[in-house]
Amino acid sequence: MAALGGVGRIDSIGRLQPWRDSGRRSAEGALRAALGRGARALPVPRAGQWLICVGHSLPPPAELQRWRMQGGELGVLVHDLIPIEHPEWSRTAPAQRFAAAMQVVAQHASLVLHLTGVGRDRWEARYGHPIQQRHAVLPMGATDLPLLSHTPHTRPSMLVVGTIEPRKGHEILLDLWDQFAPVADLRIIGKRGWNNDRVFSLLDRNPLGVIEIRNASDADLAREYSAAHTLLFPSQAEGYGLPVMEARVRNLHVIASDLPQLRELHGNTIQYVCPDSPAAWALAIEQRLRENISNTNNHSVFWASWDQSARVLLSLLAVS
Repeated sequence: MAALGGVGRIDSIGRLQPWRDSGRRSAEGALRAALGRGARALPVPRAGQWLICVGHSLPPPAELQRWRMQGGELGVLVHDLIPIEHPEWSRTAPAQRFAAAMQVVAQHASLVLHLTGVGRDRWEARYGHPIQQRHAVLPMGATDLPLLSHTPHTRPSMLVVGTIEPRKGHEILLDLWDQFAPVADLRIIGKRGWNNDRVFSLLDRNPLGVIEIRNASDADLAREYSAAHTLLFPSQAEGYGLPVMEARVRNLHVIASDLPQLRELHGNTIQYVCPDSPAAWALAIEQRLRENISNTNNHSVFWASWDQSARVLLSLLAVS
């Protein structure tokens, strides 16, 4: 039993994509070195050899079918089904590619991994659960961000982390921030995404009390978490909601949209708000600022390491 891939130096193709995760770029570089630059063909598998895809960019369907027919095993980590369930928030061509990729997973994967039980249930409701296909929830490994001591900004800082795209809910906060700008800052960390012209226009006007940070490094993000008063997470849909877990690791208070995935992961340790209610968000932020404390009374959450994630994955592969 073996898995294709590995980690090596970031090659010339990877260096042209500095915005992407360095670990993934180096792993893809190792694949290019093994299979040839630009190659999309898979080698002939050894019996029981695994191909593990942790993203949604899969080899061509014909290659995956051949891989399976020749005795190889396929495992795919499905982050979410948002482009299928909410095409209005996605770009057309990527959403179509995503839908095609999920059909390939449904047909050829021997192991489908999910980030939550909610995600697994939604997958099975849409694609079914063939007898020969296994499904499992994989614990999420921790991003290696520094844990810094709490050093708050001069003014209370409400932090938002995530790509500025429609489903992330930035618009609802920007529309109500005038009432909070005299007493608190809204600090937005994330690159500008797609289909969000009104939000981009609002940000371009440099509204009072709003700070946009587009190209934050891991160190910058760690500093912002350590200085924040509260994490705001007004997302309309999520597969996992990584910033919420990052905030909880730092004992930072979280006000988040009431989503089933977040309920599963965090229970009553965070504060929930109706995602599309400006009045509810305004009330929650107002009450939170009145409390005038930046950390919670909850103990910091235990977050699985990537080593633990790898051990769980290996145990799942060993079953077959």
